[in-house]
Amino acid sequence: MVYDILKTGSSGNCIIINSILSLDMGIPFKLLGEYTKTIKLVFISHQHSDHFNPATIKRLHDLRPTVRFCVGDFLYQKLIDIGINKKNIDVIKHNKIYDYRILKIMPFMLIHDVFNYGLRLFMGGEKLLYAVDTNTIDHIKAFNYNHYLIEANYDEDKLAENIKRDMEQGIYSYGVRVKDTHLSIQKASDWIMKNAGAASEYEFIHQSKNNL
Repeated sequence: MVYDILKTGSSGNCIIINSILSLDMGIPFKLLGEYTKTIKLVFISHQHSDHFNPATIKRLHDLRPTVRFCVGDFLYQKLIDIGINKKNIDVIKHNKIYDYRILKIMPFMLIHDVFNYGLRLFMGGEKLLYAVDTNTIDHIKAFNYNHYLIEANYDEDKLAENIKRDMEQGIYSYGVRVKDTHLSIQKASDWIMKNAGAASEYEFIHQSKNNL
Protein backbone atom coordinates (compact mmCIF):
# COMPACT_ATOMS: atom_id res chain seq x y z
CA MET A 1 0.00 0.00 0.00
CA VAL A 2 1.40 3.37 -1.03
CA TYR A 3 0.13 6.73 0.21
CA ASP A 4 0.86 10.26 -0.94
CA ILE A 5 0.20 13.07 1.54
CA LEU A 6 -0.75 15.96 -0.73
CA LYS A 7 -1.51 18.22 2.22
CA THR A 8 -2.22 17.86 5.91
CA GLY A 9 -3.04 20.43 8.58
CA SER A 10 -5.48 23.24 9.25
CA SER A 11 -4.95 24.69 5.75
CA GLY A 12 -6.07 21.51 3.99
CA ASN A 13 -6.09 17.74 4.03
CA CYS A 14 -5.88 15.13 1.30
CA ILE A 15 -4.04 11.80 1.24
CA ILE A 16 -4.11 9.55 -1.82
CA ILE A 17 -3.87 5.78 -1.39
CA ASN A 18 -2.56 3.73 -4.35
CA SER A 19 -3.70 6.52 -6.69
CA ILE A 20 -7.35 5.46 -6.36
CA LEU A 21 -8.61 6.42 -2.89
CA SER A 22 -8.67 9.94 -1.49
CA LEU A 23 -8.77 10.34 2.28
CA ASP A 24 -10.50 13.70 2.62
CA MET A 25 -10.60 16.42 -0.02
CA GLY A 26 -9.93 19.78 1.58
CA ILE A 27 -7.49 21.20 -0.98
CA PRO A 28 -7.63 23.28 -4.17
CA PHE A 29 -8.38 21.21 -7.26
CA LYS A 30 -5.00 21.95 -8.87
CA LEU A 31 -3.18 20.15 -6.04
CA LEU A 32 -4.77 16.86 -7.10
CA GLY A 33 -2.63 16.92 -10.23
CA GLU A 34 -2.63 13.67 -12.20
CA TYR A 35 -4.73 11.99 -9.50
CA THR A 36 -7.80 13.60 -11.06
CA LYS A 37 -7.47 10.85 -13.70
CA THR A 38 -7.09 7.92 -11.31
CA ILE A 39 -9.19 8.55 -8.19
CA LYS A 40 -12.13 6.15 -7.95
CA LEU A 41 -13.29 6.69 -4.39
CA VAL A 42 -13.34 9.70 -2.06
CA PHE A 43 -13.79 9.33 1.71
CA ILE A 44 -14.65 12.54 3.57
CA SER A 45 -14.35 12.47 7.35
CA HIS A 46 -16.30 15.58 8.33
CA GLN A 47 -17.61 18.97 7.24
CA HIS A 48 -14.79 21.36 8.16
CA SER A 49 -13.41 23.18 5.14
CA ASP A 50 -9.88 21.81 5.51
CA HIS A 51 -11.36 18.37 4.83
CA PHE A 52 -14.35 19.28 2.67
CA ASN A 53 -13.63 21.68 -0.19
CA PRO A 54 -16.93 22.06 -2.12
CA ALA A 55 -15.37 23.51 -5.27
CA THR A 56 -12.79 20.71 -5.57
CA ILE A 57 -15.32 17.98 -4.84
CA LYS A 58 -17.81 19.33 -7.40
CA ARG A 59 -15.16 19.80 -10.08
CA LEU A 60 -13.88 16.25 -9.64
CA HIS A 61 -17.45 14.95 -9.79
CA ASP A 62 -18.13 16.83 -13.02
CA LEU A 63 -14.85 15.72 -14.59
CA ARG A 64 -15.12 12.09 -13.45
CA PRO A 65 -18.83 11.20 -13.08
CA THR A 66 -18.02 7.62 -12.02
CA VAL A 67 -16.11 8.66 -8.87
CA ARG A 68 -17.89 7.56 -5.71
CA PHE A 69 -18.08 9.53 -2.47
CA CYS A 70 -18.39 7.64 0.82
CA VAL A 71 -19.54 9.70 3.79
CA GLY A 72 -21.50 9.48 6.98
CA ASP A 73 -25.16 10.52 6.82
CA PHE A 74 -24.13 13.82 8.40
CA LEU A 75 -22.48 14.81 5.08
CA TYR A 76 -25.03 13.42 2.64
CA GLN A 77 -27.09 16.59 2.28
CA LYS A 78 -23.99 18.76 2.01
CA LEU A 79 -22.88 16.76 -1.02
CA ILE A 80 -26.34 17.02 -2.55
CA ASP A 81 -26.34 20.77 -1.95
CA ILE A 82 -23.14 21.28 -3.96
CA GLY A 83 -24.46 19.27 -6.88
CA ILE A 84 -23.18 15.74 -6.34
CA ASN A 85 -25.45 13.11 -7.90
CA LYS A 86 -27.04 11.09 -5.12
CA LYS A 87 -26.31 7.92 -7.13
CA ASN A 88 -22.60 8.61 -6.57
CA ILE A 89 -22.90 8.87 -2.79
CA ASP A 90 -22.45 5.89 -0.48
CA VAL A 91 -23.73 6.62 3.02
CA ILE A 92 -21.59 4.60 5.40
CA LYS A 93 -22.14 3.71 9.04
CA HIS A 94 -19.54 3.27 11.73
CA ASN A 95 -18.16 -0.19 12.48
CA LYS A 96 -19.57 -1.69 9.26
CA ILE A 97 -17.32 -3.07 6.50
CA TYR A 98 -17.88 -1.88 2.92
CA ASP A 99 -16.42 -3.92 0.08
CA TYR A 100 -15.32 -2.04 -3.06
CA ARG A 101 -13.61 -5.18 -4.43
CA ILE A 102 -10.18 -3.61 -4.77
CA LEU A 103 -10.39 -2.42 -1.18
CA LYS A 104 -12.55 -2.59 1.92
CA ILE A 105 -13.24 0.17 4.41
CA MET A 106 -14.67 0.38 7.91
CA PRO A 107 -15.45 3.82 9.38
CA PHE A 108 -15.41 4.54 13.09
CA MET A 109 -16.51 7.47 15.22
CA LEU A 110 -14.05 10.12 16.38
CA ILE A 111 -14.43 12.73 19.12
CA HIS A 112 -14.57 16.22 17.60
CA ASP A 113 -16.87 19.26 17.73
CA VAL A 114 -18.83 17.95 14.72
CA PHE A 115 -19.66 14.41 13.63
CA ASN A 116 -16.45 12.88 12.35
CA TYR A 117 -15.28 9.50 11.03
CA GLY A 118 -11.92 7.82 11.04
CA LEU A 119 -11.28 4.92 8.69
CA ARG A 120 -9.87 1.41 8.66
CA LEU A 121 -8.65 0.44 5.20
CA PHE A 122 -8.00 -3.12 4.01
CA MET A 123 -6.23 -3.51 0.67
CA GLY A 124 -4.00 -6.14 -0.91
CA GLY A 125 -3.56 -7.97 2.38
CA GLU A 126 -2.49 -4.78 4.18
CA LYS A 127 -4.26 -2.72 6.82
CA LEU A 128 -4.16 1.05 7.35
CA LEU A 129 -5.79 3.23 9.98
CA TYR A 130 -6.59 6.93 9.41
CA ALA A 131 -7.63 9.18 12.29
CA VAL A 132 -7.58 12.97 12.34
CA ASP A 133 -9.36 15.78 14.22
CA THR A 134 -10.18 13.95 17.43
CA ASN A 135 -9.68 14.45 21.15
CA THR A 136 -8.86 10.78 21.69
CA ILE A 137 -8.55 7.43 19.94
CA ASP A 138 -8.31 5.36 23.09
CA HIS A 139 -11.66 3.76 22.15
CA ILE A 140 -10.06 2.34 18.97
CA LYS A 141 -7.98 -0.83 18.87
CA ALA A 142 -5.91 -1.58 15.77
CA PHE A 143 -3.15 -4.04 16.61
CA ASN A 144 -0.31 -4.73 14.18
CA TYR A 145 -1.65 -2.71 11.26
CA ASN A 146 0.79 -2.11 8.42
CA HIS A 147 0.24 1.63 8.34
CA TYR A 148 -1.07 4.29 10.71
CA LEU A 149 -1.89 7.86 9.67
CA ILE A 150 -2.59 9.49 13.02
CA GLU A 151 -3.08 13.09 14.08
CA ALA A 152 -0.44 14.47 16.45
CA ASN A 153 -1.56 18.07 16.43
CA TYR A 154 0.18 19.61 19.42
CA ASP A 155 2.60 19.17 22.29
CA GLU A 156 0.70 19.37 25.58
CA ASP A 157 3.33 21.46 27.35
CA LYS A 158 3.75 23.86 24.41
CA LEU A 159 0.01 24.31 24.07
CA ALA A 160 -0.34 25.04 27.80
CA GLU A 161 2.36 27.71 27.48
CA ASN A 162 0.57 29.32 24.54
CA ILE A 163 -2.77 29.33 26.34
CA LYS A 164 -1.20 30.89 29.44
CA ARG A 165 0.51 33.57 27.31
CA ASP A 166 -2.74 34.45 25.57
CA MET A 167 -4.65 34.66 28.85
CA GLU A 168 -2.00 36.92 30.37
CA GLN A 169 -2.34 39.21 27.33
CA GLY A 170 -6.11 39.20 27.72
CA ILE A 171 -6.79 37.71 24.29
CA TYR A 172 -8.84 34.72 23.20
CA SER A 173 -6.74 31.57 23.04
CA TYR A 174 -7.60 29.19 20.20
CA GLY A 175 -5.58 26.63 22.11
CA VAL A 176 -8.49 26.11 24.51
CA ARG A 177 -10.49 24.66 21.62
CA VAL A 178 -7.50 22.70 20.32
CA LYS A 179 -7.02 20.61 23.46
CA ASP A 180 -10.70 19.59 23.37
CA THR A 181 -10.89 18.74 19.67
CA HIS A 182 -7.46 17.52 18.56
CA LEU A 183 -4.99 14.81 19.48
CA SER A 184 -1.72 15.64 21.18
CA ILE A 185 1.58 14.10 20.16
CA GLN A 186 1.78 12.53 23.62
CA LYS A 187 -1.59 10.78 23.22
CA ALA A 188 -0.78 9.74 19.65
CA SER A 189 2.60 8.32 20.66
CA ASP A 190 1.10 6.42 23.58
CA TRP A 191 -1.58 4.92 21.35
CA ILE A 192 0.96 3.89 18.71
CA MET A 193 3.08 2.18 21.37
CA LYS A 194 0.05 0.13 22.45
CA ASN A 195 -1.11 -0.82 18.94
CA ALA A 196 1.74 -0.88 16.43
CA GLY A 197 3.77 -4.01 15.76
CA ALA A 198 7.49 -4.32 15.07
CA ALA A 199 6.97 -4.02 11.30
CA SER A 200 4.30 -1.30 11.43
CA GLU A 201 4.86 2.09 9.83
CA TYR A 202 3.24 5.27 11.13
CA GLU A 203 3.05 8.90 10.15
CA PHE A 204 1.98 11.75 12.42
CA ILE A 205 -0.27 14.13 10.48
CA HIS A 206 -2.31 17.32 10.97
CA GLN A 207 0.44 18.90 13.04
CA SER A 208 0.32 22.51 14.25
CA LYS A 209 3.28 24.77 13.57
CA ASN A 210 2.39 26.93 16.54
CA ASN A 211 1.91 24.24 19.14
CA LEU A 212 4.79 21.81 18.58
